[in-house]
Amino acid sequence: MDEKDKHGHYELPRSLNQEKLSKILGTTRVTVNKKIKELRQKRVLLQKERNMRIANKAIEEFKNFL
Repeated sequence: MDEKDKHGHYELPRSLNQEKLSKILGTTRVTVNKKIKELRQKRVLLQKERNMRIANKAIEEFKNFL
């Protein structure tokens, strides 16, 4: 999560998918999917096609999620 795009948002690696997140967090994919949906609604996670980015203003909220 070191590289920012032209808007100052951090791009998530494509390899960090819902299955891997659920294993890291020790929870189910359903729970991860719900949280991702919530973070998208709050505009913490931004998605364009298959690429997800974290809004610069929301990086701390995302870190707290992990």
